[in-house]
Amino acid sequence: MTEFFGTPIGRYGLVLIQVVSGLLFFWLAQRLYQLLFRRIHLNEELFVRDNVAAAVALSGFFLGVLLALSGAATASALTGLDALEDFFYHAAAVIVFMLLGAFAGDRLILKRCDCFREICDHRNLGAGFVEGGTHVANGLLLSSALAGDSGSWAAGVVCWMAGMVVLWGAALVYPVVARFDVNGEIRNRNNVAAGIALAGFLVGVGNILRISLEGEFTRWQEMLPQYALTLAVSLLLMGLVRWLADLILVPGVTLSGEIAGQAVPNAGAGLIEAFCYIAASFLIGFAFVG
Repeated sequence: MTEFFGTPIGRYGLVLIQVVSGLLFFWLAQRLYQLLFRRIHLNEELFVRDNVAAAVALSGFFLGVLLALSGAATASALTGLDALEDFFYHAAAVIVFMLLGAFAGDRLILKRCDCFREICDHRNLGAGFVEGGTHVANGLLLSSALAGDSGSWAAGVVCWMAGMVVLWGAALVYPVVARFDVNGEIRNRNNVAAGIALAGFLVGVGNILRISLEGEFTRWQEMLPQYALTLAVSLLLMGLVRWLADLILVPGVTLSGEIAGQAVPNAGAGLIEAFCYIAASFLIGFAFVG
Protein backbone atom coordinates (compact mmCIF):
# COMPACT_ATOMS: atom_id res chain seq x y z
CA MET A 1 0.00 0.00 0.00
CA THR A 2 2.82 2.42 0.87
CA GLU A 3 4.48 1.73 -2.50
CA PHE A 4 1.21 2.44 -4.33
CA PHE A 5 0.86 5.88 -2.72
CA GLY A 6 4.40 6.63 -3.87
CA THR A 7 3.35 6.38 -7.53
CA PRO A 8 1.88 9.38 -9.45
CA ILE A 9 -1.60 7.82 -9.47
CA GLY A 10 -1.30 6.98 -5.79
CA ARG A 11 -0.29 10.54 -4.93
CA TYR A 12 -3.36 11.92 -6.72
CA GLY A 13 -5.47 9.38 -4.86
CA LEU A 14 -3.93 10.55 -1.58
CA VAL A 15 -4.75 14.16 -2.46
CA LEU A 16 -8.36 13.18 -3.19
CA ILE A 17 -8.63 11.33 0.12
CA GLN A 18 -7.20 14.34 1.98
CA VAL A 19 -9.58 16.79 0.27
CA VAL A 20 -12.62 14.62 1.04
CA SER A 21 -11.39 14.12 4.61
CA GLY A 22 -10.93 17.87 4.96
CA LEU A 23 -14.51 18.51 3.86
CA LEU A 24 -15.73 15.94 6.39
CA PHE A 25 -13.71 17.68 9.11
CA PHE A 26 -15.31 21.00 8.13
CA TRP A 27 -18.74 19.38 8.40
CA LEU A 28 -17.81 18.00 11.82
CA ALA A 29 -16.49 21.41 12.93
CA GLN A 30 -19.75 23.04 11.81
CA ARG A 31 -21.85 20.46 13.67
CA LEU A 32 -19.87 20.89 16.89
CA TYR A 33 -19.96 24.70 16.49
CA GLN A 34 -23.77 24.74 16.47
CA LEU A 35 -24.30 21.91 18.99
CA LEU A 36 -21.68 22.78 21.62
CA PHE A 37 -20.74 26.44 21.15
CA ARG A 38 -23.62 28.51 19.78
CA ARG A 39 -26.39 25.93 20.41
CA ILE A 40 -28.48 27.22 17.52
CA HIS A 41 -29.98 25.70 14.40
CA LEU A 42 -27.76 27.13 11.69
CA ASN A 43 -30.13 26.39 8.80
CA GLU A 44 -32.86 28.38 10.51
CA GLU A 45 -30.52 31.26 11.38
CA LEU A 46 -28.91 31.47 7.95
CA PHE A 47 -31.72 30.58 5.55
CA VAL A 48 -34.99 31.31 7.39
CA ARG A 49 -34.08 34.38 9.44
CA ASP A 50 -31.41 35.44 6.88
CA ASN A 51 -29.08 36.27 9.76
CA VAL A 52 -26.02 37.81 8.10
CA ALA A 53 -24.31 38.33 11.47
CA ALA A 54 -24.43 34.59 12.16
CA ALA A 55 -23.08 33.90 8.65
CA VAL A 56 -20.14 36.28 9.21
CA ALA A 57 -19.30 34.67 12.56
CA LEU A 58 -19.51 31.14 11.11
CA SER A 59 -17.40 32.14 8.09
CA GLY A 60 -14.75 33.46 10.48
CA PHE A 61 -14.80 30.12 12.29
CA PHE A 62 -14.38 28.22 9.01
CA LEU A 63 -11.52 30.51 7.96
CA GLY A 64 -9.84 29.99 11.32
CA VAL A 65 -10.07 26.21 10.91
CA LEU A 66 -8.62 26.49 7.39
CA LEU A 67 -5.71 28.68 8.52
CA ALA A 68 -4.88 26.34 11.39
CA LEU A 69 -4.99 23.29 9.10
CA SER A 70 -2.88 24.97 6.42
CA GLY A 71 -0.19 25.81 8.97
CA ALA A 72 0.00 22.21 10.12
CA ALA A 73 0.01 20.89 6.54
CA THR A 74 2.77 23.27 5.45
CA ALA A 75 4.99 22.32 8.38
CA SER A 76 4.61 18.56 7.88
CA ALA A 77 7.51 16.83 6.13
CA LEU A 78 5.76 13.46 6.01
CA THR A 79 4.60 11.74 2.85
CA GLY A 80 2.22 8.96 1.87
CA LEU A 81 0.05 7.35 4.51
CA ASP A 82 2.11 8.98 7.27
CA ALA A 83 1.10 12.40 5.94
CA LEU A 84 -2.57 11.36 5.89
CA GLU A 85 -2.38 10.06 9.46
CA ASP A 86 -0.62 13.27 10.56
CA PHE A 87 -3.37 15.30 8.85
CA PHE A 88 -6.07 13.43 10.80
CA TYR A 89 -4.33 14.07 14.11
CA HIS A 90 -3.86 17.76 13.35
CA ALA A 91 -7.40 18.20 12.04
CA ALA A 92 -8.86 16.69 15.21
CA ALA A 93 -6.63 18.90 17.38
CA VAL A 94 -7.56 21.98 15.34
CA ILE A 95 -11.29 21.40 15.84
CA VAL A 96 -10.81 20.92 19.59
CA PHE A 97 -8.69 24.05 20.03
CA MET A 98 -10.83 26.16 17.71
CA LEU A 99 -13.84 25.33 19.90
CA LEU A 100 -11.88 25.95 23.11
CA GLY A 101 -10.74 29.27 21.65
CA ALA A 102 -14.34 30.12 20.74
CA PHE A 103 -15.46 29.52 24.35
CA ALA A 104 -12.49 31.47 25.74
CA GLY A 105 -13.13 34.35 23.35
CA ASP A 106 -16.82 34.46 24.18
CA ARG A 107 -16.19 34.46 27.95
CA LEU A 108 -13.15 36.76 28.02
CA ILE A 109 -12.39 38.67 24.82
CA LEU A 110 -16.00 39.37 23.81
CA LYS A 111 -17.65 39.24 27.24
CA ARG A 112 -18.85 42.85 27.19
CA CYS A 113 -20.34 42.45 23.70
CA ASP A 114 -22.56 39.48 24.70
CA CYS A 115 -22.15 38.07 21.19
CA PHE A 116 -24.73 35.30 21.54
CA ARG A 117 -27.53 37.75 22.30
CA GLU A 118 -26.34 40.34 19.81
CA ILE A 119 -25.82 37.90 16.93
CA CYS A 120 -28.73 35.51 17.45
CA ASP A 121 -31.38 37.81 18.91
CA HIS A 122 -30.52 41.19 17.38
CA ARG A 123 -28.67 40.09 14.24
CA ASN A 124 -25.97 42.60 15.13
CA LEU A 125 -23.51 42.59 12.23
CA GLY A 126 -20.82 44.39 14.21
CA ALA A 127 -20.84 41.62 16.82
CA GLY A 128 -20.72 39.06 14.01
CA PHE A 129 -17.54 40.63 12.63
CA VAL A 130 -15.91 40.74 16.07
CA GLU A 131 -16.65 37.07 16.73
CA GLY A 132 -15.48 36.11 13.24
CA GLY A 133 -12.27 38.09 13.77
CA THR A 134 -11.63 36.28 17.04
CA HIS A 135 -11.97 32.91 15.29
CA VAL A 136 -9.55 33.98 12.53
CA ALA A 137 -7.05 35.22 15.13
CA ASN A 138 -7.30 31.88 16.93
CA GLY A 139 -6.71 30.03 13.66
CA LEU A 140 -3.61 32.11 12.92
CA LEU A 141 -2.28 31.39 16.40
CA LEU A 142 -2.94 27.66 16.01
CA SER A 143 -1.27 27.58 12.60
CA SER A 144 2.07 28.08 14.38
CA ALA A 145 1.37 26.67 17.84
CA LEU A 146 0.27 23.25 16.52
CA ALA A 147 2.48 23.14 13.44
CA GLY A 148 5.38 21.41 15.14
CA ASP A 149 7.76 24.37 15.32
CA SER A 150 6.97 24.86 18.99
CA GLY A 151 8.42 21.49 19.91
CA SER A 152 6.18 18.96 21.64
CA TRP A 153 2.40 19.01 21.74
CA ALA A 154 2.64 20.21 25.35
CA ALA A 155 4.79 23.17 24.29
CA GLY A 156 2.32 23.95 21.52
CA VAL A 157 -0.59 23.96 23.97
CA VAL A 158 1.30 26.26 26.34
CA CYS A 159 2.06 28.64 23.45
CA TRP A 160 -1.60 28.60 22.41
CA MET A 161 -2.78 29.39 25.95
CA ALA A 162 -0.27 32.24 26.23
CA GLY A 163 -1.46 33.56 22.86
CA MET A 164 -5.09 33.55 23.99
CA VAL A 165 -4.08 35.59 27.03
CA VAL A 166 -2.39 38.10 24.70
CA LEU A 167 -5.56 38.33 22.58
CA TRP A 168 -7.58 38.96 25.73
CA GLY A 169 -5.18 41.72 26.75
CA ALA A 170 -5.27 43.21 23.25
CA ALA A 171 -9.08 43.37 23.36
CA LEU A 172 -8.86 45.24 26.68
CA VAL A 173 -6.31 47.72 25.32
CA TYR A 174 -8.03 48.37 21.99
CA PRO A 175 -10.66 50.87 23.30
CA VAL A 176 -7.75 53.01 24.55
CA VAL A 177 -6.16 52.88 21.08
CA ALA A 178 -9.48 53.58 19.35
CA ARG A 179 -10.43 56.37 21.78
CA PHE A 180 -14.10 55.43 22.07
CA ASP A 181 -16.24 52.83 23.86
CA VAL A 182 -15.91 50.06 21.30
CA ASN A 183 -18.05 47.49 23.10
CA GLY A 184 -20.74 50.07 23.83
CA GLU A 185 -20.83 51.11 20.17
CA ILE A 186 -21.26 47.51 19.05
CA ARG A 187 -23.75 46.57 21.75
CA ASN A 188 -25.88 49.71 21.91
CA ARG A 189 -25.69 51.08 18.36
CA ASN A 190 -25.16 47.93 16.28
CA ASN A 191 -22.08 49.75 14.99
CA VAL A 192 -20.78 47.66 12.07
CA ALA A 193 -17.79 49.97 11.54
CA ALA A 194 -16.60 49.47 15.13
CA GLY A 195 -17.02 45.70 14.81
CA ILE A 196 -15.01 45.56 11.58
CA ALA A 197 -12.21 47.69 13.07
CA LEU A 198 -11.95 45.57 16.24
CA ALA A 199 -12.04 42.38 14.16
CA GLY A 200 -9.15 43.69 12.04
CA PHE A 201 -7.18 44.55 15.17
CA LEU A 202 -7.67 41.05 16.60
CA VAL A 203 -6.70 39.42 13.29
CA GLY A 204 -3.58 41.59 13.14
CA VAL A 205 -2.62 40.58 16.70
CA GLY A 206 -3.29 36.93 15.82
CA ASN A 207 -0.96 37.25 12.84
CA ILE A 208 1.72 38.80 15.08
CA LEU A 209 1.34 35.82 17.42
CA ARG A 210 1.79 33.48 14.47
CA ILE A 211 4.98 35.30 13.49
CA SER A 212 6.38 35.31 17.03
CA LEU A 213 5.93 31.52 17.30
CA GLU A 214 7.55 30.70 13.97
CA GLY A 215 11.00 29.15 13.91
CA GLU A 216 12.40 25.90 15.18
CA PHE A 217 11.87 25.34 18.89
CA THR A 218 15.02 24.55 20.93
CA ARG A 219 14.68 25.18 24.65
CA TRP A 220 12.32 27.31 26.70
CA GLN A 221 15.25 29.21 28.23
CA GLU A 222 16.33 30.33 24.76
CA MET A 223 13.00 30.67 23.00
CA LEU A 224 10.87 32.40 25.64
CA PRO A 225 12.88 35.67 25.65
CA GLN A 226 12.88 35.60 21.83
CA TYR A 227 9.10 35.09 21.69
CA ALA A 228 8.50 37.82 24.27
CA LEU A 229 10.78 40.36 22.55
CA THR A 230 9.31 39.71 19.10
CA LEU A 231 5.79 40.00 20.47
CA ALA A 232 6.48 43.17 22.47
CA VAL A 233 8.14 45.00 19.57
CA SER A 234 5.42 43.89 17.16
CA LEU A 235 2.56 45.00 19.39
CA LEU A 236 4.26 48.34 20.00
CA LEU A 237 4.49 48.87 16.25
CA MET A 238 0.83 47.86 15.91
CA GLY A 239 -0.03 50.57 18.43
CA LEU A 240 1.55 53.20 16.17
CA VAL A 241 -0.55 52.13 13.19
CA ARG A 242 -3.69 53.95 14.38
CA TRP A 243 -1.89 57.27 14.63
CA LEU A 244 -0.13 56.82 11.29
CA ALA A 245 -3.40 55.85 9.59
CA ASP A 246 -5.01 59.14 10.69
CA LEU A 247 -1.92 61.10 9.70
CA ILE A 248 -1.10 59.53 6.31
CA LEU A 249 -3.99 57.50 4.92
CA VAL A 250 -6.93 59.74 5.89
CA PRO A 251 -5.52 63.26 6.36
CA GLY A 252 -8.02 65.85 7.51
CA VAL A 253 -10.32 63.39 9.29
CA THR A 254 -10.03 60.92 12.14
CA LEU A 255 -11.06 57.28 11.92
CA SER A 256 -12.51 57.48 15.44
CA GLY A 257 -14.77 60.33 14.39
CA GLU A 258 -15.93 58.50 11.29
CA ILE A 259 -16.59 55.26 13.19
CA ALA A 260 -18.14 56.51 16.42
CA GLY A 261 -18.51 60.29 16.23
CA GLN A 262 -21.39 60.64 13.79
CA ALA A 263 -25.03 59.60 13.61
CA VAL A 264 -24.42 57.00 10.88
CA PRO A 265 -21.15 55.14 11.47
CA ASN A 266 -18.90 54.96 8.42
CA ALA A 267 -18.35 51.26 7.69
CA GLY A 268 -15.72 52.23 5.10
CA ALA A 269 -13.64 53.86 7.82
CA GLY A 270 -13.88 50.68 9.89
CA LEU A 271 -12.72 48.66 6.90
CA ILE A 272 -9.74 50.96 6.31
CA GLU A 273 -8.72 50.73 9.96
CA ALA A 274 -9.01 46.94 9.90
CA PHE A 275 -6.87 46.81 6.76
CA CYS A 276 -4.21 48.98 8.42
CA TYR A 277 -3.85 46.58 11.34
CA ILE A 278 -3.73 43.48 9.15
CA ALA A 279 -1.33 45.06 6.65
CA ALA A 280 0.93 46.25 9.47
CA SER A 281 1.08 42.73 10.92
CA PHE A 282 2.21 41.34 7.56
CA LEU A 283 4.79 44.10 7.08
CA ILE A 284 6.16 43.37 10.54
CA GLY A 285 6.29 39.69 9.60
CA PHE A 286 8.20 40.46 6.40
CA ALA A 287 10.72 42.47 8.43
CA PHE A 288 11.29 39.70 10.98
CA VAL A 289 11.50 36.98 8.32
CA GLY A 290 13.93 39.07 6.28
